[in-house]
Amino acid sequence: MSNSKRTLTNLESVALAHLWRTGAMTAHELRVAFADSSAGRYSGSAGAIYPLVRRLEAAGYVRGREDANGAQKKKLYDITKAGRKAVEDWIFAMAPAEMFPDDPIRTRFQYAYLLGKKDRSRWLAAAKDAVDHLDASVKSEYALDEYQSASDQHVLRGILATNRVRRRWLTQAQDI
Repeated sequence: MSNSKRTLTNLESVALAHLWRTGAMTAHELRVAFADSSAGRYSGSAGAIYPLVRRLEAAGYVRGREDANGAQKKKLYDITKAGRKAVEDWIFAMAPAEMFPDDPIRTRFQYAYLLGKKDRSRWLAAAKDAVDHLDASVKSEYALDEYQSASDQHVLRGILATNRVRRRWLTQAQDI
């Protein structure tokens, strides 16, 4: 098992960071963590997570070990030293393109001019509602005991601040 020279994807890097943060878990537990996250940015699908874990293990970034839990056997994965190094490298590697993340609201707005004025207004109201719903979901998730560290709470404040800007931007768009 040797470390791959290819650059890890963001999903692979986040999965490694999550394993480092939370400790050993099964691929299924990792999948559920992604699926349950209010961030919604990363796929929690079995078709994404299980192959990802196999790639990380083959590259030497995680190590799997069998764990018997009663009659059911499961494989727990834990991050290796090489995996921790990969996470550190990922944290410091910020490409300019990554600073302009995909934003479904902004992308849809680029085409909202195709709608009539009444439908555009309806869409803008729905977009604001979606941002409000995201705020409520994120606040609920970050109220959990596992998200009470100072860094987690700072992330929460960043998400809420970003959404305040998004709401203001959507309000200004009503005049366009």
